[in-house]
Amino acid sequence: IVKVLAENAIVAQWESDFIHLTLDIEQKPLLNKRYEERLQESLSQYLRRKVRLKITEGKIVGESPAMKNQ
Repeated sequence: IVKVLAENAIVAQWESDFIHLTLDIEQKPLLNKRYEERLQESLSQYLRRKVRLKITEGKIVGESPAMKNQ
């Protein structure tokens, strides 16, 4: 589920250790605190530094990874 959450979002802002993602409004059911925390942990491990993550729902401008794969 966390992977699906990440695939349906785009980076809205990325500054140093803060990442803000916008989740496609149609994927709102994926947005919950537990999944957001797990994605934050995964990103921190991948980037090898602690990051803060914020996910908001909204209209996506462009294509999310999931949209590109379709």
